[in-house]
Amino acid sequence: HRTYLLRVQISANLQSLSEYFPMASIPCIFIFATTGIPRNIFPAVRTIPYKWLSLPATHKAVGRDGENLRPATQNLIDMKRIINPWRGMDGYRCFGCDPRSEQGLRMEFYEDGDRIVSRWKPRPEFQGWVDTLHGGIQATLADEISSWVVFRKFQTSGVTSRMEVRYLKPIHTSEDHITLQATVVRQRRNIVDIEVKIFNSQDQLCTEALCIYFLFPKEKAHEEFHFCDCGVEEDE
Repeated sequence: HRTYLLRVQISANLQSLSEYFPMASIPCIFIFATTGIPRNIFPAVRTIPYKWLSLPATHKAVGRDGENLRPATQNLIDMKRIINPWRGMDGYRCFGCDPRSEQGLRMEFYEDGDRIVSRWKPRPEFQGWVDTLHGGIQATLADEISSWVVFRKFQTSGVTSRMEVRYLKPIHTSEDHITLQATVVRQRRNIVDIEVKIFNSQDQLCTEALCIYFLFPKEKAHEEFHFCDCGVEEDE
């Protein structure tokens, strides 16, 4: 076997790349191949669009059909607060939503039409790099709000089957708040796809996630996970 050096260009938006990597000005990558590669493959090596990194750092948030998303900073007073059905239950210590967890995220959720919304304040202990919200925490936030889509919209519980996360722009732990929005985009029997968007306090779309959830039968949710009902607070 021979070793070949392939030069492959990446059509990336360097402005977006530089948000994470200040040295990301190199317009190509080099791939070492240790298998026998015929000479005629080299003309076929073309520019590879790197879609995950081709979004400008301040691009405008649009939905799947191209429509502008509703402002992330929409007043929570206009939404209905979702009641936590496990609050106060013995043994309930969820890292994501237990309001008594000192180390947890302590998330709260609101219903806005077909969306579930959460307003959350980053804390310094959740940073990855200085003043940068850890990517794992962002993924946890997205996973948690997806579960509350299941609780509220399907009135059952379930488990995460798979999730994909796209980090478009850093989120700072010094932010006054960030906003999460989650919506069901597809359902196939007991499998649902939930799309999550995370905005910073300037309403810039920073992170997107697609969470695939497996829904439990309501009897199983009740018997094994103590799920009874997930309602909203009534207007006074």
